Amino acid sequence: MPRLFTGAYDYDDEGSLVIERPSSASFDVFYTPSTERLKQADIENPNRSDVRIKLLQVDRRKQKLMIFPINAFPSVANPGDFLQQKYTKIKSITIENWPASGSNIQEIVFPEVRVNQEMVVDFGYTDQELVMMILEELPSCFIKDYDYGLGFTRPYRFIIDAVESLSDCTEIVVSDRRETSIEAADSKFYISVADLEEARKTIDRTVRHSQTAARSVNTAATHNLFARKTGQPLIPIATGRSPLRRMLTEVAIRGNEALTQSEQDEMLDIFVKNTRKMVSEKPQKIATIRADMELVTLEALIDRFQEMMQEKTPEREWQEFLNVNSFILSLAFGYPIVKVSEQASVGGHTISGSGETIADYLVKNSLTNNCAIVEIKTPGTKLLNKAPYHGSVFPPTRYLVGAVNQALNQKNNFEKESSQIKVNSRLYDIESFAVSCCLIIGTMPDDIAKQQSFELFRGNSKNVQIITFDELLLRLTSLRDLLSSPPLEKVTDSDSIELPF
Repeated sequence: MPRLFTGAYDYDDEGSLVIERPSSASFDVFYTPSTERLKQADIENPNRSDVRIKLLQVDRRKQKLMIFPINAFPSVANPGDFLQQKYTKIKSITIENWPASGSNIQEIVFPEVRVNQEMVVDFGYTDQELVMMILEELPSCFIKDYDYGLGFTRPYRFIIDAVESLSDCTEIVVSDRRETSIEAADSKFYISVADLEEARKTIDRTVRHSQTAARSVNTAATHNLFARKTGQPLIPIATGRSPLRRMLTEVAIRGNEALTQSEQDEMLDIFVKNTRKMVSEKPQKIATIRADMELVTLEALIDRFQEMMQEKTPEREWQEFLNVNSFILSLAFGYPIVKVSEQASVGGHTISGSGETIADYLVKNSLTNNCAIVEIKTPGTKLLNKAPYHGSVFPPTRYLVGAVNQALNQKNNFEKESSQIKVNSRLYDIESFAVSCCLIIGTMPDDIAKQQSFELFRGNSKNVQIITFDELLLRLTSLRDLLSSPPLEKVTDSDSIELPF
């Protein structure tokens, strides 16, 4: 049960809940603070039954949970804030389609049993027990103890800050159906489940790096202080491989400002002039610098990929982007490849010549020279029809089917003409043993039934590997996270972030 932390108070300071049921399909949860807190708020002769504030609203029919974040602790500096809204603008946080399918309390909170079109809710749980189970199932970045006012836990307050700085919205809606967007007319700021998870991971990663950087500086600084006094060797400050950790360590040591343009140019000149000597004398150091530069480049690449997905970038720009960063195609295939040509004529006489069949990319396995065809669409390409064909089965759109057939036609033409293309193009190091195809198209559907239909379709697509743009982005971020992780760092109990606020 979500009784997480006592802080300056003990369990005698517990507030209480009052649950009201406007209908069998919904209920409202009200919070009444303890008598002790009412006294601390200078409320004279408090009658607890008269002091209550709405904390939760559960709509079972719509599977929607609405949270009303409040200040649950009396403040000496601002006593008038007690039991008022916790944030400046945001008054409520709604979680749609809650809880996730498969949750332990899915059938308890949202049962399918109905009598006379009304939901039947009786599993032997009291209202209090039901609310406690609901709080326990909140996402990990939410406070789960009603005595702390609900809302986002303290490390994730930056989410609220961002929303309030970007809009005048009064409600946050966490949605598994909509992209992150602002509905000014309804004063709602929609955050997709994926973006909320990405924000949580980013905050966790930054906190983790800052804690590691602080430990490194404190360990070395304290050791070196006493080493100087006792005439013993000093130790260096470990900065790790992550650019973020190194930056935080730099700030912790000196609080340095960024290099000026002239300082950057001077540093690059020195590096270029001494590269050969440094490679010879300090190969490990150069390898580390190269790895760090590649990691920074990968970070910028991921940022650009995300921007292009949000900007509804046309197909041609995606082709140019992948042409410049062709290593991404290796992530799509799962094995090392070499680009042979972009806009390749796979049905004509030469790779670069005119032909009826043009593939976005012709690539080959770097080990076997076996060729593959890559066809690029856009993230906005619809994968499945809106209406189901039967029950919960959603057929593929004509765009998806057309793209698959386009790739298969390119494969067929290339296999028939490959021998002639090799001779005419003088490309003797390409083979057509078993030409495979990769189609990069659309984004993964949010709806579980649609995900199932899509997986069934592409899982049975024998000769065309179908990958969505968000899956390709996930492979890039996974590579980034792998490269940015320190090789071996012992995590102690003090490293974990347990507190909910």
